[in-house]
Amino acid sequence: MPKVLVIDSSAADRNEIRRILSPHDLEITEASELTIDLADLASADLLVIDPAIAGDAGEGVVKQIKQDRPRLPVIVVSVRGNEELVIRALQNGAVSFVPKRLLEQELLKTVRDVLDVAKDHESKNRLLHRRKELTCRFELENDRKLLSCMVDFLQSCCAEFRLFDENNELTRVGMALDEALANAMMHGNLEVSSALRDEEGNDYEETARKRIHDPQYCDRRIQVTARFTEEAAEFTIEDEGKGFDHQDVDDPTDPGNLERVSGRGVLLMRTFMDNVAFNEKGNRVTMRKAKAKSTS
Repeated sequence: MPKVLVIDSSAADRNEIRRILSPHDLEITEASELTIDLADLASADLLVIDPAIAGDAGEGVVKQIKQDRPRLPVIVVSVRGNEELVIRALQNGAVSFVPKRLLEQELLKTVRDVLDVAKDHESKNRLLHRRKELTCRFELENDRKLLSCMVDFLQSCCAEFRLFDENNELTRVGMALDEALANAMMHGNLEVSSALRDEEGNDYEETARKRIHDPQYCDRRIQVTARFTEEAAEFTIEDEGKGFDHQDVDDPTDPGNLERVSGRGVLLMRTFMDNVAFNEKGNRVTMRKAKAKSTS
């Protein structure tokens, strides 16, 4: 039986909500104020709350509860005149709103709809966490916004497979991917020399802007293949440029080269990934990152 926690300073309103919901296979618990140590929060499937209560509790309390129960769905119920509080609650994560004058007509339907959606989402998460392997392949244009979306998607796949417990490690993987994709676009497909990055002025970016529309370069694509398992993630990024001699690149870890912008991508890729390997032509890189070992 789903558990609904009702938090409202008005005992009359709490009683009304209980009267409407309790006959419909819903377990109702109540509280007159919102606190971090509220016992029923831990087991609740749904929170019905007057937004004025959240405001009285303070941002710190609300932030802590959202951190402890990030997937707890929240329905806001409020009287006329508190519209700004309702909007703020919706912007901060509440999933629906029912005016108190319409509780009789709308509350039960809204609660059922929200619980159904939340249940579907939870079932999907349970299913995804049982997926053993995922392989996907993309063909991308030379569009930096598209490359950023690609990084976000690959990071989300890493999270789904629970490869990296620490958010910082996921960020480091994202940085390595971002550098590899940027290199494929800028140095590979558009053939913009990395030496321009070490020079003053905007020649590097200006050259890229021109070549994105140049028929000699604009139709080149970036091939991205990613494979995720419970043990590791592997990424292969290939461009259609001339390639480069990766063995002839100045050592980016040499203190004398750290101040140079060029070579920074290779440094981050090799630092953040377990294995980084280029093909002979130098237009394809394969990077692998194993699941983080538990420290517990």
